[in-house]
Amino acid sequence: MRERPPTPAEVAEAARREQERLAEELAPITVSTLSTASRPYEQHDVIYGEPCDDAGAAMVSLKLAARTAGCDAVLGVGFGSAEFRVGQPVVLNGVPHGQSRYRLFAYGTAIRWLPE
Repeated sequence: MRERPPTPAEVAEAARREQERLAEELAPITVSTLSTASRPYEQHDVIYGEPCDDAGAAMVSLKLAARTAGCDAVLGVGFGSAEFRVGQPVVLNGVPHGQSRYRLFAYGTAIRWLPE
């Protein structure tokens, strides 16, 4: 017998649980809007997270990028937005018009803590 596909509520709940799991796993990675820290560090690189639908998801994506880069923290964190076109454009009076969707991304300077 085939399993039934998950309901939209079940999919949303699974996504929420995964987001919570990732947030807990990435909790040791510090993020700050400050451009400096109170302990010694070495600067790695400017990093960006993937575009996401909300600020919380954008922050998780930034922390994932920091972890992938082998960094301990991200300083000078900010948010930007990116426009994505969705669907086929409609031509009105010879001018193409399409639907746009904006998504947030987080960025900052990845650092590694130095021994104190």
